[in-house]
Amino acid sequence: MVPVLPADTWNPPPAWLCSIEEWIEATDSLATHVNNANEFAYTATFGEYNPGGGKDQVEKYLEFSRKEMELVSTDLKKVLDLLSLSP
Repeated sequence: MVPVLPADTWNPPPAWLCSIEEWIEATDSLATHVNNANEFAYTATFGEYNPGGGKDQVEKYLEFSRKEMELVSTDLKKVLDLLSLSP
């Protein structure tokens, strides 16, 4: 049996607590962009060795990775804002 606390001992959630939907959206977006950036950077390391590869392919995938990292930065700021933490 689970004990039930009297109503006067219950504390409301902290003011910084965001909705679960906001949290899930922010953290999912962050994880997605981190994963994409890692995949593009990994692909860039083998760009010259792949058929049709070359320096231009390496640069292309590094640019994709850089753009994803900009999105990671934006997403991380959003997560920090939801937690009321400053970067």
